[in-house]
Amino acid sequence: MKLSKRLLLTGLLATAGLPLGVLALTATPAAAASFSQTYTVTVPAGVVLTDSGVTVLGDQTATITATGSADVCGGGCPSGPNGATNGDLGSNVPGAAAGLLYYNQNNQEFTPQNTEVGTGPVSVSTPGELYFGMNDGSYYGDNSGSYQVTVVVTTNLASTALCKNGGWKTWGVFKNQGDCVSFVATNGSNLPG
Repeated sequence: MKLSKRLLLTGLLATAGLPLGVLALTATPAAAASFSQTYTVTVPAGVVLTDSGVTVLGDQTATITATGSADVCGGGCPSGPNGATNGDLGSNVPGAAAGLLYYNQNNQEFTPQNTEVGTGPVSVSTPGELYFGMNDGSYYGDNSGSYQVTVVVTTNLASTALCKNGGWKTWGVFKNQGDCVSFVATNGSNLPG
């Protein structure tokens, strides 16, 4: 039988100077200690790129999903995160539907690194900050609506070395280095705090 413990903490990220979210600590014996932080980002249609404020670090994976409705064609192509169904195409992600939600990690509007998200889920393990946009063109003044993007960042702490030299402060959940080392050494059985 698989044993799990789950602890939800809210508001913790605000005190650590990170975006508000929900933190879930999960311990599964015989696996690496891990915890997840959930962020919600509003992506308005009238903005070229939205900085999520979420940065994926080396030992993390972000899972992205989205909901909402928008129009990037001045009323001519209503869409959800998967894009318009009327055949209109955008140019941020060539060949993809207008209004499609995409992400990149370089804060550039037109780049080959623009990656389709749609409603998701899409997993990102490449380190870097997440930026979101809607597949459109060069004029955003006639756009309306927004998407609600949920980003769940899971941190896998496979080594107590990640807790040392101030590393325990990175995640804003441990009270000291020993607290972090204990969490990792017990595969998450000893919860922080």
